[in-house]
Amino acid sequence: MSHYVPDVLWAQREPNVFLTIDLPAVDKDHCTIRLEPEGRLVFTGVGGTDRREFELNLELFKELNVEESKWEVLDRHVRMDLIKKDPEWWPRLLKEKKRTHYIKVDWNKWKEEDDDDVDELGLSGGGMDFGGMGGGMGGGMPDLSALAGMGGAGGMPDLSALGDLSNLPGGESPDDEIPGLDDVEEEEPKTEAPAEAPASE
Repeated sequence: MSHYVPDVLWAQREPNVFLTIDLPAVDKDHCTIRLEPEGRLVFTGVGGTDRREFELNLELFKELNVEESKWEVLDRHVRMDLIKKDPEWWPRLLKEKKRTHYIKVDWNKWKEEDDDDVDELGLSGGGMDFGGMGGGMGGGMPDLSALAGMGGAGGMPDLSALGDLSNLPGGESPDDEIPGLDDVEEEEPKTEAPAEAPASE
C-alpha cells in the first residue's frame, strides 16, 4: 500500500521549531511519532476524510533535544514544539537544500531573527503551553491574552509637533487660497433671439 505525505507548516525561534502536520482526523491509536537526536523526524498515521495512511520522514537542519521536545495530536493536525540542541536560527528546515511541495511556512507563527523579542502569541522561551503533559496528548493553546489590549488601528498619529510645514518647498498652508478663483466675475449667459422663419407666400 502506498503512503501519502501530509502537508507540513513550520516556523522557528532561536531555541525551537514549531511544526504542524496538517492532517485532519488523525487516528490517535494508529499514529506514531519518532524523534531522533540527530534531527530526524518520522511520522506515520491514518487520517484525512479518506482514512489514508500518511508517512513523513524529515531530516532536519540540525540536532534536536528529544527529551525537551513535545507534540500533541489534535482533531485537525499534529502540533509539535521541537527544541533545538543548540539554540540558533536555522536558514531552512531541512538539512538538504531542496524545495519540497509539502513544506510551507507557517505565517501565523513566523518571526524573523532580527524581530523584537516580544512574542505576541506567547510562544517565546521554548514553546507552547501543552498543558504540562509530556510528549504525547497534552492540551492547551498558546496564551493569547497579550493580544487583548491591541485594539484597532487607533486613528492617525498627532502631527501637531511637526509645526508649520508651509515654508517647505512646494508646501502650502491649508489657509492659503487658490489664486484667481475669487476674482472671476460671473457673466450673465447671453441668449440670442431666435431667427425668424421666412414668410411663406
